[in-house]
Formats: sequence, structure tokens, C-alpha cells
Amino acid sequence: MSLGNVIAIHRREAGLTQERLAEIVGVSHSAIAQIESGKTALPKTKTLQAIAETLQISVTLLLREAGIIPSQEDMGKDIDDLVAAVPEFAELFESARKINRRDPAQLRELVRFAQWLLESKGDGSDAAR
Repeated sequence: MSLGNVIAIHRREAGLTQERLAEIVGVSHSAIAQIESGKTALPKTKTLQAIAETLQISVTLLLREAGIIPSQEDMGKDIDDLVAAVPEFAELFESARKINRRDPAQLRELVRFAQWLLESKGDGSDAAR
């Protein structure tokens, strides 16, 4: 389903017309019509945030329902599949959970590990870290 369709469904559920949504969001009626029809595939961030707020739904949920970003369940399945195919990724994900993201040295080390992992799995070598 397109983002425009998702917005139209939530707008109708909220009991709003395109004109009223446009007025609240601060855009023209034609802007909302173009978003809902798909002529504007992805509105400006500020507009999308205002639409989501007006419809009392998160931007993330709008994007998930439109299939633009994967659901958490799908992301979990992808990670499980990746770990099953390349068990070393489990260590990478575990390391990512444990690091202090404000520590540049720890972030660099995690990036180096990820790069090594991608390179070693990409060329079939078993090079040590």
C-alpha cells in the first residue's frame, strides 16, 4: 500500500476531509490530494510529521504501514536469518548492544569489526581480526 493510501485511510478514520487536514497541517488542499494520490510519493519531513501528529499516529507507523520501512518483526527475522547464515554477526550485534555509543573509540572498534566481518565473509577468507 502506498504512503498516500495509508494517510487517506487514517484521515478518514479521524473524520477529516482533505481540506481540513490541509488547513490543520498548513499546506494546500492540492498538496494533500497529491500525497494521497501518490503524485507526491514522499512529502517533506515537516509535512509528514504534521500529518502524523494531526492523525495521532507516529511517522514510523505510517512508514511501516506503507511498507517503506520494515516492521520490527520483519527486522528481527532478517537479523535471525543473517545470524543463521553468518554466526559471527551474533557477536557483532551483541557488541553493538553493549558499547557506549558516545565513546568514539568504541564506535570505531565496532565499525572495524563490522568491516572485517564483511570483508572476510565477502572473499571467503578466514582472516583473523
